[in-house]
Amino acid sequence: MSKRQKKAAKQEKPKLKLTRADKKQIEAAIRAAKGDGKAHSAQQSIPYRVMYPDGICKINDRLYSKTMQFEDINYQLAQPDDKTAIFEGLCVLYFFRMVVTSFLAA
Repeated sequence: MSKRQKKAAKQEKPKLKLTRADKKQIEAAIRAAKGDGKAHSAQQSIPYRVMYPDGICKINDRLYSKTMQFEDINYQLAQPDDKTAIFEGLCVLYFFRMVVTSFLAA
């Protein structure tokens, strides 16, 4: 197609205008996708049935979750490279524990 043909084709296309109802529908969909704009806590965003005082969380009839907290002064004082190595090691440990625990519970 030559430049003249492309220009003529552009001019021939009818411009579509949205109706007022279409605009309202689009605006409602955008508002719904954005949410209500309020800050939500972690407790409100994670579905669970019961949270026990010892940190065990009942998610459904067959699934439980356990929260653990550790403090390590050595980690706080470590250099960034050492912190990365410690963190990666803990991730491997936690993942292994999660797999074993899930396997034992099933």
